[in-house]
Amino acid sequence: MNKKKIILSISALVLVILLGCGIVVTMRIYPVLHAANYISSKLNTDAVVFNIEINLDTVSFTDKQNAFAETLTKILGAEPENNNKVRLEGTFNQEALYAKIYYAALEQPLTEIYSNEKDTLINVEMIYSTIRERIIEQSPILGMLAPKWQDGSYMTLSQAEQIFGMDISEIMNTISVVQQEKQNTMMYYIMMIGMSYEKLENGIRLNGTSEYGTYRVELDEKNDLINIELEDFKLKKDTVMKSCNVNLTFENDSNIIMPEDNVSDSNVELIQGIWNLISGSMQSFDEK
Repeated sequence: MNKKKIILSISALVLVILLGCGIVVTMRIYPVLHAANYISSKLNTDAVVFNIEINLDTVSFTDKQNAFAETLTKILGAEPENNNKVRLEGTFNQEALYAKIYYAALEQPLTEIYSNEKDTLINVEMIYSTIRERIIEQSPILGMLAPKWQDGSYMTLSQAEQIFGMDISEIMNTISVVQQEKQNTMMYYIMMIGMSYEKLENGIRLNGTSEYGTYRVELDEKNDLINIELEDFKLKKDTVMKSCNVNLTFENDSNIIMPEDNVSDSNVELIQGIWNLISGSMQSFDEK
């Protein structure tokens, strides 16, 4: 074999190796890149419909959070083992978000929230009226401590936390992360490049781990669905969220109008006093 044939043979071998590597890299890159492009295009549509199921880590609850959860569970007649379950369903667009909040696996929503860049508003009248109805059912005498609602329906997140002594900002942060994580295709690709993946009948499933916990992203392109699961996911050191399941679907249009029927500042302390009186009375009855 002369020198020219040797060079040609080596060149052909190198070309085959490069082509093989290129095919392998393409096989690895394309599914993730396609998934990144799908997520980017969908999350930048006019409206995203979400269903978020959160399991709270009750072991990490503060004393105030435990007291709130126990009292609310008793008043609502929910199963104690479900006091770690919160579900949110709603929609968000480029300007605002609306969601109903379900507690302790109950069928009816406990309250609803509206949120935009300026404010997060909670329908405290829904919470109050539901609690009042249940108290009257369980104890008409105790129900006399809670008069009918006669003020605006909505208050800010900080006002609600002040009244109930319950930090619910982490639940809101879960929604905000979903709402605000709108990146371009390359940014999503960079975020997902280290994830393992498997092809599904209608899409792809990606699995990953990070310093925050483990997560899984499943794309169902046939049904226009994104599912995200988080396990032992801690966005901050003192988190109370143990796991989270997020389902996203998409609409062409949504109109979310922030409410203006707000609770007056002068009544926040009054409502807080009524809640403290009711929760204290519930604890006294339990002790007896």
